[in-house]
Amino acid sequence: MRLLALLLLLLASSPAFPVKPYTPSQPDSVLEPWRWRTFPDLMGLGARCLVEDHEGNMWFGVTEGVVCYDGLEWITYKPEDGLLGTPVHSLAVGQDGIVYAGTSRGISGFKDGSWRPVFPATRNPEDGHQMKWTIADLTAASDGSLW
Repeated sequence: MRLLALLLLLLASSPAFPVKPYTPSQPDSVLEPWRWRTFPDLMGLGARCLVEDHEGNMWFGVTEGVVCYDGLEWITYKPEDGLLGTPVHSLAVGQDGIVYAGTSRGISGFKDGSWRPVFPATRNPEDGHQMKWTIADLTAASDGSLW
């Protein structure tokens, strides 16, 4: 009986070594498949940029204009709706909630349900066509300015 107790004491007090050291693993949250969703409504439209406005609507700059998604409905805006040309290369949302779209013809702003030219605000007087002002990127600053 003493021999068995001594043997158990020796086994219990001996150091234990793991097979390999434990290394905690943290999955990359961006790569988790449940975070991503495909929108068939954008397929083939040539999406180039996106921005979220202050109400949570998603705006996509596409080859033929701008597409807005409010979570239920898709609305498409084209030059006939007041955009200064296509394709839309960049989008930005100002502090005042105006959505700005940069195209190859300038910058348009969406406010109160319609698009209006922001820059340039005039057409070429010689031939009546819009001058070319390619806007590759837009950023709305905290002071209200647009870069």
